[in-house]
Amino acid sequence: VACERGTYNPLANANTAVACVACPSYASTDFEASLSLADCKCNAGFQRETHLGLRNVTLANGTNESVAELIKMLDLEDSEGNPVEASHAFEGKVVGLYFSAMHCPACQRFSPKLAAFTDAQSADYVTVLVSGDANEEAFEGYRRAHVGCLAVPFRSPHRQMLMSAFRIFAIPALHVWHPTMAKAVTGWGHTAVTYNADECVRDWHRGEQGYSMLGSLLGIGKLPQCAPPGL
Repeated sequence: VACERGTYNPLANANTAVACVACPSYASTDFEASLSLADCKCNAGFQRETHLGLRNVTLANGTNESVAELIKMLDLEDSEGNPVEASHAFEGKVVGLYFSAMHCPACQRFSPKLAAFTDAQSADYVTVLVSGDANEEAFEGYRRAHVGCLAVPFRSPHRQMLMSAFRIFAIPALHVWHPTMAKAVTGWGHTAVTYNADECVRDWHRGEQGYSMLGSLLGIGKLPQCAPPGL
């Protein structure tokens, strides 16, 4: 199908408008029947961002740094609250930044699946909980429930920095980061874990998104989401 202006069809042989994917916000195509995200161009007054649209962050010393720099120095702790060094924890692995909260029913449904996945893939993958809980007490209980996962401490400024950098407006969300490539691989990690658990980590290490666009168009959609407090 020839998609209308402002959308593109990544599957050239698809014959239904369901296959048409909208360009990112503040972008459109110059013509109909576009076949690639590359055809989406920023509207006047906007410019293309890097790393899947991630925002830079302002660190405690006032410097404006990339997400890559933030993740290199990320405050981390294990499920018991013991400090963990990011460079050691992330060595040779891809990182799943899990934006979640105890109060969120959709998170409660997805978390057991992610915990099993994290354990099975621990040689090549690590999950980092980035809590959207409203208070530290809720966070502490939620962190302890995620045995085998790391977490950004509730009082760390890095927690809000990550939410801002990855533009988190709804949870659960699993964003996958490749430390060696210093780039975000996908914001659809929950879809990959749910439908491609056996192969997605291998794909992520290659810098690939870990799930099939065709599968998504055939009914693999985002999990139910709920907004975290204050966002």
